Amino acid sequence: MSDRDLGFLTSRPLPELSGGHDHAYYIRRMNPAPHGSNGVPVIGSAAGLRFELELQASESLEALADPFVALHEAGPQSRVLLARIADASGASLRPIALKIQRSGADPSSATNPQIDASWRNKRRSLEAARGDEVVGLFDLGGGSEPLKPVTFCKKMRCYFHPLCPSCRKGFLEDCRDDGLLRDSGLPAYSESSERYLYCPRCAAERKEGPRAFYRQAAAPHVPGREGVRIVVGAALYRDFARALSGDLAEADREFLRRHFPCFGCALRSECYPAETGGASAIPAESRLVPLSFHEFHALALEALHVHFDELMDLLGGRPWDDLRRGASEPEGRAGLLSLLDAKLSAPLPWLFRRDSTGRFPLEVLYLKLTALAQLFRGLRRWFATAGPTFSGLDASKVMAEFRAAETDWPAYWNFKVKLLDLAPGPGVVAETSRPPLRRLGLLFLRALAVHDRQDPRVVEQAAQRVLAKLADAAPSGGGPSLKEELVEQARWQLEAERDVFDSSGLLYAEADRKESPNLVPKRLWSDLLVFGLRLLSELPDFGWPASDTQAALDQGVEAMRLFVARTFVELFDAAGRNEEVRRVCQAGVGGSMTETRSESPRTA
Repeated sequence: MSDRDLGFLTSRPLPELSGGHDHAYYIRRMNPAPHGSNGVPVIGSAAGLRFELELQASESLEALADPFVALHEAGPQSRVLLARIADASGASLRPIALKIQRSGADPSSATNPQIDASWRNKRRSLEAARGDEVVGLFDLGGGSEPLKPVTFCKKMRCYFHPLCPSCRKGFLEDCRDDGLLRDSGLPAYSESSERYLYCPRCAAERKEGPRAFYRQAAAPHVPGREGVRIVVGAALYRDFARALSGDLAEADREFLRRHFPCFGCALRSECYPAETGGASAIPAESRLVPLSFHEFHALALEALHVHFDELMDLLGGRPWDDLRRGASEPEGRAGLLSLLDAKLSAPLPWLFRRDSTGRFPLEVLYLKLTALAQLFRGLRRWFATAGPTFSGLDASKVMAEFRAAETDWPAYWNFKVKLLDLAPGPGVVAETSRPPLRRLGLLFLRALAVHDRQDPRVVEQAAQRVLAKLADAAPSGGGPSLKEELVEQARWQLEAERDVFDSSGLLYAEADRKESPNLVPKRLWSDLLVFGLRLLSELPDFGWPASDTQAALDQGVEAMRLFVARTFVELFDAAGRNEEVRRVCQAGVGGSMTETRSESPRTA
């Protein structure tokens, strides 16, 4: 499915649930009766399409502390949930990775304004870098401002914004009034990462009685001053009973009908028993759970399939079933990967897997270089559009998707590598002094030399030994002649590490490395290893120029284009072998590979 098929997400942003919009309208759209939908009321829907969070596969969600489906391992500042775009019939059109801000205090010691700025910067960077080699960001109508808190009922499977139990006329939101917070004995919003929900309407009217604040977890500091009531966690839902008690004015009833699904629910008396009087826990506390207790930023991203490390292993011959068994995944990612089972469990997801002449290692090299070329282009685009700062380039920031093939070409000729978000998170120092060439070099050598008997640490240590010897032996002077001399010395030093850097290391399995003939030319292989060392090195006249990030990445993209083209020639054209396969590939999936404008198979 192409991005154009979901054009309504970007060309017609849906109204945000705030201010002058009719909250009840959007919540009804996302939670139509009966209460069987799992749509989220922070976004809305259009043209019969729905944005939905996936829920755990359980007949009774009440027994689960977290009913949502995690897509990736949780981090200290955010979590990634599996969502989807569905049509009116409920059929899934596209999986979505919903990255949302955690409600707890930020462990990085960043302040709330810094955290807000970081999320806005991430969105701006992804919007600016939008392209084929950067993960796609879908505009679902929230914009760059934080979304209102969202509560989910596990019993009825519906969502709503937590309302103020006292006035029944507004919704709870994070208090950003530093003066009010200080006056209440609480930390200022602008000076900490702690947050408190409150009702701005009640605060403005300054009604009699204790001033109520709500927070997700108990605070380690003094819990407010006299006349201030701090409500922690699920006790918020106990407070909802107050909104249902007493004689209600018609205006209150109308507000509750429109915005509080518990008001008209058949289980209302069961969830909010009158005899408790608010002194003890009630069933509602176990049935209601926050998607986000506080206001939250969210990024709706393409749900990509495999990480960079996994892609390199698969292209190198690791069986798909072996990877699936060995991976410890959250439920959401396991479900996402299961969609690829039929495609990637096929007997021959390569062209030359059973070839006896040695073309399989060449095919693996070609596919890995194609993936690396896409990564180089993604980095160039990021730095050209999103700005010079970045953070944490490693294998976790690179993923790939396997696209639906329009022909019967093997599965491993239909991938696309994409760069994830590189914008610095809150409290993270951005890297600006040197382009990410060293980290890129580690990924480059990892693709060529890591396999089932050799991990990335061994490869990096071997590369550092070569570079250390090169630095010790480097003569004084400079210029082209010194550069050529250093390159030749690097080739010689690499020979001493041939057990680590043998071209058979392209193949994942030990049996394949021992049994497969290998047609990878020695000169091409040597050139690739030297290129990887130059990315790692800061040695003058040998290391890749680091003074101009954009120029360095431009050179890297061009170098990768040439490497991919050379490998393509060796795979299909060298000595006139397999001319028929070459002709078919040129007419089909490989037609653009030898052109300057593209270096990849159907993935370009």
